[in-house]
Amino acid sequence: TSYYFRDPDGNLIEVSTYDRDGITNARRRDRVVDDEAWITEFLSKAPACVVASSVSGRPFVNPNLFVFDANERRFFFHTAGAGRTRTNIEQNSLVTVSVFDMGRLIPAEDVLDYTVEYASVTIFGRATIETDPALVRRIFLMQMQKYFPDQQEGREWRPFTDEEAARATVYEIAIERWSGKRNRRPDDSAGARRYEWAWPS
Repeated sequence: TSYYFRDPDGNLIEVSTYDRDGITNARRRDRVVDDEAWITEFLSKAPACVVASSVSGRPFVNPNLFVFDANERRFFFHTAGAGRTRTNIEQNSLVTVSVFDMGRLIPAEDVLDYTVEYASVTIFGRATIETDPALVRRIFLMQMQKYFPDQQEGREWRPFTDEEAARATVYEIAIERWSGKRNRRPDDSAGARRYEWAWPS
């Protein structure tokens, strides 16, 4: 069985049926990014992620800030000391993480050919809860350096203590597999526009 999609030049491209048994298989092979250097750079810079966990067949997603140590290929995020994410992971360590960024909206002649620029990485792995105070402090310092690079410990914020570390839940995801995707169109694409919105009042 085959199906078709229209490429940016308007050509119909035949694609074989998606293999649902392949955990990282992508339907749109033309948008797959296999370059691990690109994936690690994207994970090092992207601002946020969505973590999916599941217990008793009930999926749960939670948006989070995160840090990625590209040298050691380690992915960390944290939540409050108690909550559904922690409860789920204590019962089932399998997680899926989506890290993505949205670009411009791209119009077309046919409604089904309208599209959006994006870049994304999906991570499949197992989450563990970190309890070593030294590692927890290191992870929070990495996070401060990522999101507040202009601020310093002991200047804008006081040193992070073991007592404070114990109030949060810090997770490391052991990456079993990952996959990258990207849809980028030419800068001069006709009608390309950014989606604009405002925070609800």
